Amino acid sequence: MNVIFILSDQHNPSFTGCYGGITRTPNLDALAASGARFAGAYTNCPLCVPSRASLMTSRYAHEIFSWDNTTPYDGMLPGWGHHFRERGIRFTTIGKLDLAPNADIGLDDMRMAKLRASYDITALFRDEAFAPRGSFNCVAFTDDGGVKTKDEGKEAEVTEEAIRWLRDEKPSDRPWVLNVNYHRPHPKWHPQPERFAFYKARVGELEERFRLPFDALNEVDQAQSVFSCGYETDERQVQLAQAAYNAVIEELDGDIGRLLQAVDELGIRDEVLIVYASDHGEMARAHGVWGKVSLHEDSVRVPLLICGPGVPAGTVVERPVSLIDVYPTINEALGNPPATFSRGRSLLQLAQTGADPDRIDYAFTESHAGGMIAGSFMVRHGDWKLIEYVGLRPVLYNLKDDPQELRDLLAVESPTPDALAKLQQLRQLLNSVCSPEGVDRLAKRQQLELREELAASGQLFEEQVKRGYESNRDHLIPRGEG
Repeated sequence: MNVIFILSDQHNPSFTGCYGGITRTPNLDALAASGARFAGAYTNCPLCVPSRASLMTSRYAHEIFSWDNTTPYDGMLPGWGHHFRERGIRFTTIGKLDLAPNADIGLDDMRMAKLRASYDITALFRDEAFAPRGSFNCVAFTDDGGVKTKDEGKEAEVTEEAIRWLRDEKPSDRPWVLNVNYHRPHPKWHPQPERFAFYKARVGELEERFRLPFDALNEVDQAQSVFSCGYETDERQVQLAQAAYNAVIEELDGDIGRLLQAVDELGIRDEVLIVYASDHGEMARAHGVWGKVSLHEDSVRVPLLICGPGVPAGTVVERPVSLIDVYPTINEALGNPPATFSRGRSLLQLAQTGADPDRIDYAFTESHAGGMIAGSFMVRHGDWKLIEYVGLRPVLYNLKDDPQELRDLLAVESPTPDALAKLQQLRQLLNSVCSPEGVDRLAKRQQLELREELAASGQLFEEQVKRGYESNRDHLIPRGEG
């Protein structure tokens, strides 16, 4: 069997038809209907660079020291590419990667690759509460949705190159993996006018998590809200932004549909495993926050669809899984033995039978990036979800009873015995993965060391100026503010 792995950027699954959203996504819905949809799939770090580093190595971000958008995967630890290369598997990537340039990351055939050469140094100043310049640029305020950016115009080119590769270059003498990477629905959101108009008329009253007042947020969410300019909009503008986000996801679905149509026209649908996922979600102003980095569901939960030989149609898997499981899944589909470096486990048995007694029954996520004032860790187990903030009070939700995460069960004078028991159980699971305090110290130390290194080379100041700040080794000072 061969594999097509489609990865998008910043797709919140609740903005998808097959996950219950109003978004018109017929092609993703068809994938879900003909295969398995994972209802509780999570990124292992809700930010582009560390998520993709974790994905490419099938390890947790703290294990590979990828904390934020300054620490792209550099191939120093083995990953998919090295493993496939050793086994003679043709591995081609097309589109955005966000991996380190000029490094042996094991990828011998990268096309239209967008690598991470420019560092987002805001994460290296985590001890400062601020709203970075240019943060609030994702919302479409105009009736026509605005003008497309250069990156968004490349989506069709990525699709066409993938189709051409399938038609003209896929090997017949060895297994292959085609990884198609889309920029959508990463901001900025400027869809075609007709699609924007369609959703503008259909985005109705916002759910409560999108309407929370600032004073109702916990300390970490308040800091993240400031960082992402969460309240520079009124509710109507949030509706417009969500309309644009829906429309851009529909455009992404159209690109995926053209790719899948080519697969069918080439007559290879029965020979490939098709996997669709996204690197993280989008808060869309839930809990006062835009973007990602947060450990709330809108940021950390991702769509994950698997379709192909042996995967029963219409399967829905509720058990928590995560993106570190994607590589083992692809590796098993190719007929390879498990990679020794992988933390994850193949999802094929779970998709095929609904059970896998040998896999862990929880998902783990961590966050150490810009605006995150405390090292943050999440464990999802069954209906329960713990967010541990180092040095601050933890947060506990029952997602079955409270899917919008509106009732923190520990934010009461006397938590129930059940809540306290779950807190202890989930903390034990978290501590089996890592020491939150130890990882937080390591992350902050390495971020400070990188800041000093970049200052010594001058790159820190170049990145500051590029992002609208004064050249300053110790602080981020917006230009014009002294």
